[in-house]
Amino acid sequence: MTEPIRTAAGIVEMFVERARVLGLSHREVDDRAHLGEGYFSKLACGDRRPTAVTIEKLCAALQLALLMVDDAQKGVCETNERSDYPSNERSGDERRTLNSGQGAGRSSPEARS
Repeated sequence: MTEPIRTAAGIVEMFVERARVLGLSHREVDDRAHLGEGYFSKLACGDRRPTAVTIEKLCAALQLALLMVDDAQKGVCETNERSDYPSNERSGDERRTLNSGQGAGRSSPEARS
């Protein structure tokens, strides 16, 4: 099972490796992700940190999906068998995907009244 990525540097490492696997240059990644020229190189060498919007663009450009995992699920393996930790007993689907569509996180005017 792959370990979760917990830092911006880890996310960038994953993007750089994915670009390498796809055979893409940094310039090609910039073009595919609609980033400014040289921006991916700046991310790769640590001169910039990715924003949520940049992460979203890079995921799309590199054909990746972002899956949020509830860290409280420690002890759960891919077969959904649970460890002996009683605090891991949870109900429902604990995995969340990133909702980054337009208006994400905003309530409608009707919901506010």
